[in-house]
Amino acid sequence: MSFKALVIPEDPTFNGYLLKPLAERLLAESGKPKAQVLVLRDPKTGGFSQAWDLIESGSLNARYGYYDLWLFLPDGDQTRDLSKLEQTVQNQRAPLIASYLTPEVEVAILAGHPNADTTGWQAQKMHPRFKEEIFGPFLKKYGNASAPGEGRERLMLDALKNYARMKRLLPEIAAIEKRISALMSR
Repeated sequence: MSFKALVIPEDPTFNGYLLKPLAERLLAESGKPKAQVLVLRDPKTGGFSQAWDLIESGSLNARYGYYDLWLFLPDGDQTRDLSKLEQTVQNQRAPLIASYLTPEVEVAILAGHPNADTTGWQAQKMHPRFKEEIFGPFLKKYGNASAPGEGRERLMLDALKNYARMKRLLPEIAAIEKRISALMSR
């Protein structure tokens, strides 16, 4: 029996390229190595509030309600209580796991990538302009401006080779994996 997971990004334009391989790895580590992962592109989300509203309103349920799991992994710069969103949709077939990646979803690349310097990790991770001043130069140096997502997918695939380090530097990744595993054991 196939397992289907829907990843709901804040915006799939760039985030989709790194969230899909991350979700595939999370599912593989949780006992679903052949899971089919779809990044929501229709309707296209245009930010945290729109993604939240699509989930909360139930409008995604008609099209994606038969999926086995929904994942909502937004940037950690938001302040809304994700557990309330999970509770709102708890009666739908597909459970929702929602968790912030702090400060931005791109942090997962730097946590695992072999070329990333993780010296002073906590200071880097909490930098107020992480995406622009920490991730931006890394993307420019190691990404590919002419590739889809500017090379984010390749960077994430390389980062996932150091998955143990990623989980150590980002406890939220380990927590998401644990929650998925708990769902799989039911």
